[in-house]
Amino acid sequence: MAAMVCVHAGQGCAMQTRLLLPRSRYDEGVELITAGMSGIPYGDPSSDAVVMGPVVSARQRDRVLGYIAQGQEEGAKLVVGGGRPAHLPKGWFVEPTLFVDVDNSMAIAQEEIFGPVLCVIPYEDDDDAIRIANESHYGLSGGVVSASEERATAIARRIRTGSIGVNGGLWYGADSPYGGYKDSGSAASVGSRVWSSTSRPRPSPGLADPGPDDQVRIRLTTRPEVRPWWRAGPRRRGCGGASTHGAPRVSRRWRPSPP
Repeated sequence: MAAMVCVHAGQGCAMQTRLLLPRSRYDEGVELITAGMSGIPYGDPSSDAVVMGPVVSARQRDRVLGYIAQGQEEGAKLVVGGGRPAHLPKGWFVEPTLFVDVDNSMAIAQEEIFGPVLCVIPYEDDDDAIRIANESHYGLSGGVVSASEERATAIARRIRTGSIGVNGGLWYGADSPYGGYKDSGSAASVGSRVWSSTSRPRPSPGLADPGPDDQVRIRLTTRPEVRPWWRAGPRRRGCGGASTHGAPRVSRRWRPSPP
């Protein structure tokens, strides 16, 4: 979890930026995640020895640092990182940053930081964890980890995200729809369902009387029913921990291709 939030310096739409730990084992979990975040190697992104490089611009670096300062002002406890690394004076670097004792209403838990910042939130029981996970404007991605796969799966089914992994399972696949709930989008891209909703059968060329097995699918280009998320317009800034993709808008620059 510590390493994943630092991949791409935290600049990913599906980064899981909130980590919920049971209060009964909270101190143990914080100790483990603190050690993990403290040991993240970062620096020159061309080196195979590092996990994390810089963020994309000076403006983004300053924005991430602004959220870190806001988290401290709102009462979250900063235990790792939180600034610019002294040993990397050049480049738009931000230290891997860990907050604990975070309240889910804080900006660092509810808004999209797009930086290497992880928020740890305690919960009382499964119902409380599900409530916290769903207490977000966003719902793109999430994950559940448990010694009981049955329990983890039952919890995963109650979390409103477009995709979710169980015990580290990879939730993305080219043959499955990819999208989100709430402000993370109302449609999906890729997958057989989406392909079927944006295509129609047509006989194969050269066949006088084609049968059902001789049909191919062509993409509709006049009025597609589902627009992929990458054709969306401006994104609203925000997060969601369990998800981080902004609200899609229909781009005025998008035009259907000629048939």
